[in-house]
Amino acid sequence: MIQNKNFFARALDAMVESRKRQAEYELARYRQMFELETPKVGR
Repeated sequence: MIQNKNFFARALDAMVESRKRQAEYELARYRQMFELETPKVGR
């Protein structure tokens, strides 16, 4: 990773990472709503 990033690049990276974590948190919270019913093999 480049150590000499300017302030705006670091701030943007931090904001992107924060939004990514928030999205992962929300998806984990409502995961059961997104799970598709899979056919059971052998039935």
